Amino acid sequence: MASMTTSGPGEGNDAATQRERHLELLDIEIARVAADPTALIRASEHALTAARWAVKTDEQDRRVVALLRLTAELTNAAAVSSASTEPGQREIRGALVVLPPGLARDGLTTRRWIDGLWAATAAGDASTARRLARLDLSVYRQDTVPGEFEMTQAMAAWWRSDEI
Repeated sequence: MASMTTSGPGEGNDAATQRERHLELLDIEIARVAADPTALIRASEHALTAARWAVKTDEQDRRVVALLRLTAELTNAAAVSSASTEPGQREIRGALVVLPPGLARDGLTTRRWIDGLWAATAAGDASTARRLARLDLSVYRQDTVPGEFEMTQAMAAWWRSDEI
């Protein structure tokens, strides 16, 4: 899979074509989840990238919030898979999906966690944001720019607080 999957809208790209391409790839990866836990990561990348392209195509695109919520759901499902030795289940797109165990700990990096928590927050998905905020990040590979991880930890602390 090319590293461009998480690239955002840029100059010289047809936004509608890119949005549709990532929506198609998202469907393909979700169909692979039961057999391959790394599909959770690829699917979350495509969901977030499709949301970015959708905004560039049409700021009023109602799919943006759904794609952000899906990004968060897939990130949470990846965390479940990485922490499990037995198959589990999670709701993805409103349907229960079997999650294979054994996603490598370095598959869910802090960068992906940040994207998932941000997406849940932006979509107003409090239940997924709270689940992501409770993850022990020390077991995941740290791969963020200076200061980004600390800012996101503050956002996670907010989601864990009683003020929400």
